[in-house]
Amino acid sequence: MTQTLFQNPRHETQRPVIPPPPSTRVRQTLSLPDGEPGVWVSETRDQFDDLTARTNANSPSEWVAELIEDLAETVRQEPDVIRPISVSLPLSALTDKRLPSLIQRAVRAQNMCPQEIMLEVQDASLVQASDEQWAVFDALRRLGFRFSLDARRSSEMPLNENLRPVIERLRVQEDELLAFEHLQNRAEIVSALGGDVIVDRAHWKYVDQLVEFGATHAIKLLADS
Repeated sequence: MTQTLFQNPRHETQRPVIPPPPSTRVRQTLSLPDGEPGVWVSETRDQFDDLTARTNANSPSEWVAELIEDLAETVRQEPDVIRPISVSLPLSALTDKRLPSLIQRAVRAQNMCPQEIMLEVQDASLVQASDEQWAVFDALRRLGFRFSLDARRSSEMPLNENLRPVIERLRVQEDELLAFEHLQNRAEIVSALGGDVIVDRAHWKYVDQLVEFGATHAIKLLADS
C-alpha cells in the first residue's frame, strides 16, 4: 500500500503522515546444496530505524502494520509465493504495547493469520532489548506470530533455551558463517530444529562447507571465480 503526500497549492504546510512503506519485493531462495527453488523471503529497501532523520513517522508500530499490508498486496500479485512472509520488526516498535493489537488488526484486514507472518528482528535489537520490549515480543509469540533473526549486521544474541524454539529462520553472511564458530553453532541449532538458515550470497565452491555449518538456503549462488 503506497501513500502519497499531496500539497494544496493554497497552503504551504503539509500534514505529517506515517512514511510510505519502503519498496518491497519477494524473492525465492535456492536450497543448499542442490540449488533447487526454496523458501521465499521479502526484502525492504530501508529499515524504519534507519529513516528517523528523514521521516514524519509518529509510530513505528503503525509503520509495521502498513508494511504488512504492503507485503500482502505484493504477495497477492505473486501467486506462487509460499508463506510465511517475512516482515521487518524494528526495535523501536517493541517499545509500543499497542504493537500486537495493531499488527494483528492489519493481518486480519488482509484475510491472513499471524502464523503467515514471520517478524524479522535484527540481532543487535534483541541484545539491546529491555524487559518491557521482551514482554511485547512474548505477546506477539503468544498470538501466533513467527520470528526470524537477522544476524547479517551483528551476531551477538545467544540462542538460549527459551529463544531456540522461537527462532525459525536465521539470516547470515557467507564470510561470517565460514569464519565464526559461535555463528556456526547458532546456525546448526536453527537448522537442527527444522528452521531455515539463509545466506545472502553463497559461492558454489563453499556450498558443502556452508551446509556443514547449518546453512539451508541462499539468496544467490555465485559461480566460482
